[in-house]
Amino acid sequence: MGDRATEPLLRELVQGLAPVRRIPRPRTVVLGALALWLLMLGVQALLGGPRPLSVPGGFWSDPPFLAVLAGLALTAAGGMVAAVAGAIPGREPAQRVALRVALLGALLASGGGLWAVGRAELVGPALPLTSSLQCMGRASALGVVPALFLCGFLTRAFERRPGVGAAFASLGAFALGALAVHTSCPHDDPLHLLLGHSLTPFAAALLLALPLSWLVRRASRRD
Repeated sequence: MGDRATEPLLRELVQGLAPVRRIPRPRTVVLGALALWLLMLGVQALLGGPRPLSVPGGFWSDPPFLAVLAGLALTAAGGMVAAVAGAIPGREPAQRVALRVALLGALLASGGGLWAVGRAELVGPALPLTSSLQCMGRASALGVVPALFLCGFLTRAFERRPGVGAAFASLGAFALGALAVHTSCPHDDPLHLLLGHSLTPFAAALLLALPLSWLVRRASRRD
């Protein structure tokens, strides 16, 4: 086949190709989610809500409080990176490392809450359950926009398991929300620390991963 016959054939093959969409770098996506989290913190402050890092000074020397703090931070970082890396071919090693970080964070966060409950003395009435629900709701409100942002990235990337990706995106984003709540809540009740802080991202991810994965699948089909 000569060059004159080859050129028209190549043109015909190229004409039917869809334009290639560039996928943002994982670091850019994670930083975008963090920026949205900071924006939500600013909105909360403008509405008169509590500010992060405003807990009493004694909290910062309490081992269970610090364990939950470190656990939520690791869960947030590991969850978000795992969601983003899992949607990009060739990033499997980064995803495996992120999964280990998220698991370590989950163990620290839940372990810190259980530690606080286990060492507590029954010296007074515990806070009502509504107080824990309020902290869970505030953490979810702070994390929902970053979660939607991460799930939006999943629709543009090569996410083969939308349910898994949405679960880790939810876990990481809501851990950010719980981190802000943890450093601004003045209550020192051990059961509240466990239910309202350390277990919040896991409960929120469990409830919202399914609808978010449905949104990811639906948006991916449209694309």
